[in-house]
Amino acid sequence: MMVKLWMPDKGFKQLAIRSGQYQTLDAKIVYEGQKIDDNSFQGFHFDWSQKLSDRIIGYASNFRLLNGYESTFYMDAEAVHKHGKRYSQTFKNGKGLWAEDFDKMALKTVTKLHLNSGDAPLSVEMQKAVITDQSVIHNEEGTEVEYIDNQPDLADSEEANKEREWYRMLDFIVNAQSIEQLELIDEHVYDFGLVEAYENRKKELFAYAK
Repeated sequence: MMVKLWMPDKGFKQLAIRSGQYQTLDAKIVYEGQKIDDNSFQGFHFDWSQKLSDRIIGYASNFRLLNGYESTFYMDAEAVHKHGKRYSQTFKNGKGLWAEDFDKMALKTVTKLHLNSGDAPLSVEMQKAVITDQSVIHNEEGTEVEYIDNQPDLADSEEANKEREWYRMLDFIVNAQSIEQLELIDEHVYDFGLVEAYENRKKELFAYAK
């Protein structure tokens, strides 16, 4: 079996709402004039009515939980461009999704990074979606994942190694088949900021064992 997966930013939104924890999850293009610097802890806010031109200055993701907690993540256009160039081989070749619809990929990028920031609660279903996005699944269990848009330039960077280990750890948690297997990594989950994912999977495994 081989299945190619690509999750649009709207797909993440649907999974978030279905998780029962989110009131809203959205991503927007930010035009000149809409991002306003202020003295808040975040240092800025958005006023969507203040668009001055069609020049895109960045992309923003925002979510609000049912308990009222709200979080915003923003990347300027240059940072998104650098991210695509660094993490996507097809971007460098001027082909693929980045070339066909840059704004759509940029919106999905800020959504994924926001969900991965540790600020957002992730259901197991959402965790799997983040892991398998833009990949080829080679088996029915979804454990053999190959990323079709490879990242060769990251191989020697410490930052890339940390990110790769984070994904491996999350993948292990999501696919753990028993409490005993899951507890093999319990001393590492704090280091990777995956405590909530770990506890959620442990609860599921306890429920299955009953």
